[in-house]
Amino acid sequence: MAQKNNFATSKHSQLKGWFSREFIKTNRLDKKYGKLYFKLFESRQKSDYTFTYKPNEENLLINLGLAKEFIEEIEKEVL
Repeated sequence: MAQKNNFATSKHSQLKGWFSREFIKTNRLDKKYGKLYFKLFESRQKSDYTFTYKPNEENLLINLGLAKEFIEEIEKEVL
């Protein structure tokens, strides 16, 4: 996605800002995908850095389905 849109970064914060500015605020993607992206990123951070974090299996399955939908929408938009 970033290469096709002439954007490259090694920082998550820059990618999140760019994604929001280019896809969510311009309505290229529904706002629900922006919320999902930030929610999933936060969950990933917790699982990487919080020893006591234990994800809920039901939420994981729900988020997996939403993530697949999100990827399909991204592919439609950028391919």
